Amino acid sequence: MNAEHCIAAHEALFIQMWNVTQARDVDQALLELLRFAEEQPRMLALVIVAANSPVPDAATRARLKLFSQSFPKETRCLAYVYEGQGVRAGAIRAIMATLALLQRSSTPFRVFANVEAALAWMATFEPDPARGRVFAEAVEAVGRRLAEAARR
Repeated sequence: MNAEHCIAAHEALFIQMWNVTQARDVDQALLELLRFAEEQPRMLALVIVAANSPVPDAATRARLKLFSQSFPKETRCLAYVYEGQGVRAGAIRAIMATLALLQRSSTPFRVFANVEAALAWMATFEPDPARGRVFAEAVEAVGRRLAEAARR
């Protein structure tokens, strides 16, 4: 973790939070994903990008594409949250949803404007829907840690 990104896991939930997306951090996230996938191939994955996060450069976007194709086939779902309001945030969410459709992955994938909606959707893939509350608490804790790192 650094002020720009954080990767965490709680049970079968793989969490990524991004304030700024850098190529080196995507490479680290890919290694963490592959490591986690060995233990939890039936993971649920949540990617959160902060509002007003800068658009990654071309090299980083290429790494992100590889990253997005590296989730195990057994992944139960992938939720992508681009926080924020307005035209820019809406356009980025629309682009992400379109790119996901073009990949034609068998993994259920949805794009959201907020974490609460994403977690509610993800809970439908969990045998025990009460786990959604546990996941929400884990995401809040990770978010606090990233915010603290960003303040330093």
